[in-house]
Amino acid sequence: MRIIIFKYVAIFAIFFAFNGCAQIYTGDMLSSTSLQSANFDYVRQNVKGTAFTYAILGIGGRTKSLIHKAKVDLLTNYPLRSNQALANQTVDFHTTIFLGVVVVVECQVYADIIEFNK
Repeated sequence: MRIIIFKYVAIFAIFFAFNGCAQIYTGDMLSSTSLQSANFDYVRQNVKGTAFTYAILGIGGRTKSLIHKAKVDLLTNYPLRSNQALANQTVDFHTTIFLGVVVVVECQVYADIIEFNK
């Protein structure tokens, strides 16, 4: 009888320990670039910035600014000059799980670089 109770207590303890391991990454990017008139030219299209985080057994991976880090990476690789702006911005998240132990979340920010005519 003690062995059965011990098994139930062990299962409950494992369930309780891993109950908070799920993480959901969400975010939003707002663009203030107005493209209603034809006063711009595309400089580069579909440029990308990335950022990632990982968790091992649910420990780690708590990054609130994953989208911001990906956007900083994009602007580091493709700096904007005068009269240029980002347009058509999109955000993608890719989650990869290795052996059910390691979770890697990658955030990718895509945008077009436009230049306004003078």
